[in-house]
Amino acid sequence: LGDATVLPHGGSRSCQEKHDGLDKAGKRVSWEDRFEQLVAYKEAHGDCRVPLSTGPLGKWVANQRLQYLKKLRGEKNYLSDD
Repeated sequence: LGDATVLPHGGSRSCQEKHDGLDKAGKRVSWEDRFEQLVAYKEAHGDCRVPLSTGPLGKWVANQRLQYLKKLRGEKNYLSDD
């Protein structure tokens, strides 16, 4: 299974890296960076309903929601129990 570093927002680095994503230049974008983008989106739009059509941020938000639903259902997910 290999070593995994637990991240402050939950999940492990080995699992979480698959879900952080890449920016337009192909550089890895961290969970924290995407969260900061979401905060900026909320400040600009007044909500966190980011459409998939906005690109990587929309996909990230959709994935966060999916992982949360999986956690509620007791299914395998990448969120922590915190």
